[in-house]
Amino acid sequence: MREIKKILIANRGEIALRVVKSCIKMGIKKGLTHAPEEMRELKEITLNQEFITNQGDEKKINNYQDIYKNSLTEKNKINKKIKTVVACGNGTAGIFAPDILRKIGCEVIELDCNLDWTFPKYNPNPEDIEMLHEIAKAVKNLNLKHVVITSVDRDDLDDGGSEHFYKVVKATREKNPTTSIEVLTPDFLRKGDAYKKVLEADLDVFNHNIE
Repeated sequence: MREIKKILIANRGEIALRVVKSCIKMGIKKGLTHAPEEMRELKEITLNQEFITNQGDEKKINNYQDIYKNSLTEKNKINKKIKTVVACGNGTAGIFAPDILRKIGCEVIELDCNLDWTFPKYNPNPEDIEMLHEIAKAVKNLNLKHVVITSVDRDDLDDGGSEHFYKVVKATREKNPTTSIEVLTPDFLRKGDAYKKVLEADLDVFNHNIE
């Protein structure tokens, strides 16, 4: 096992950008992520119009995409340009994520960021084997000396996604033995010792968000 050189803790309240998101959050329960069964149920309710109708209102906002992107980036800039691999699985994040990261000063390498209406090309999460190897190959092809692997919260999983971080680090290390690897993990809130699984991976820096 490689000796971890550094452990960092960050207050997520200070991080304004959380733009690469691969799951659909609905307002039925706090923190609920809809799985395929729930999404099929939602689709049936919508197509069959099995819902209550009433008079509503609307507000049209012109150039919403630009307004949204600028609100996230106007006060958030990085001093040193970094290469950022953005993998969106041809989902809607591809509309926003690459542009937002460029605006803050990143050099963006896009992986499946075109919205092609067949989302997902693959599940843009580390539990998908294809995704694991796409990330590892991108690191190798770009000849990166240092890589930071991160994700959104995985509150829907018992271990908070620690097993996924472990697997993606292992896959990346296998193809990139000399690259230093840093992880920026979710908080693992109420997940017990799940974070310890990440520490078993062959990584160099453990960077941990806290709420």
